[in-house]
Formats: sequence, structure tokens, C-alpha cells
Amino acid sequence: MYVPLISHIAQTIALLEQYFTPVGIGVDNGGNGLAVVQELLTLDKYKALSLEGRVKGYDFGGMTQLAVRDGKEVKKRTKELMTSLINGALQRKQIIFPADDLEIEDQFTTHTYTLRDGKIIYSKGNDHILDAVRCAMLAREEGNLDQAGEETVSLKPVLTEPVFI
Repeated sequence: MYVPLISHIAQTIALLEQYFTPVGIGVDNGGNGLAVVQELLTLDKYKALSLEGRVKGYDFGGMTQLAVRDGKEVKKRTKELMTSLINGALQRKQIIFPADDLEIEDQFTTHTYTLRDGKIIYSKGNDHILDAVRCAMLAREEGNLDQAGEETVSLKPVLTEPVFI
């Protein structure tokens, strides 16, 4: 049954909120995520946490507004945006991961994509940690997305310094 699982996830997020007070909490709207977000934002027992505006569910298949230019919205596919935020943070060394966490390393190094009709299609499967990092990065950057004029898209593979230290 999903209801106890949703309640456990919501309680865990609430506990993390009490200890760490993050600026934002991102949740994948797929699967149970939307129900978890609704529980956190609507149940009286979580009202004292003031999560409104800080907990957000993301539709990985949707679009995220980056900016408004000349009265028109500039949007990017949400999952691509999330992934580009991770890539940028890794390149700027604003995020690092422990070298001895083989599960994180495995998910980041084996995740692949293909191009189909000009769209990036990411591999499915063993990517829960990666998706959690995607949500965290977008939650962190939501107030700073007005960078549409600076974005460049590059599908060229690059070599970087090691990110697992």
C-alpha cells in the first residue's frame, strides 16, 4: 500500500527540514512524489515547518521557465536544465562527491543519453541518486534562472578533472 510509504517519506523530509532547514526541497513529481509534496503542503502537522514556497515537485518531462524576454517566456526542458545545472556545478567545483561512495559514482558514470528528434532522452533505471541531485540543484537555483541570454548548448564530450575525491 502506498499511503504509509508516502507518509514515511513526508515524515523523513520533515525531519531533515527540522535539522538542516534547506533553502529549498525538490521532489520528483513522478511515482509517489506528487502525493508527498501535497502531504507536506496541506496537512496540519507540517504547517509549522512553513514549507510553502520551499517544497516543490518537478515534472521531469515538463518545461521550466528560465526568463521572460520581450514579453515571451524562455523555457527549457526540465530534466535537461537540471542536468546542465549539475554539469556546471561540477565544472566550477561547486559540488563534489565522495570517491568512496561507489553507488553515487556508478550512477553518475553510467548514466547515458541519446538524441531523438532533437530531444535528449536519458537512460532509465539506476538513477535515483542522480534524480535526487537534479531536484536539489533546481531547487537551489530556482531564484537565479534568469540567465537565458548566457546559455549555450554543447553536446560535445569534454574531459574534466576528477569529480570524485
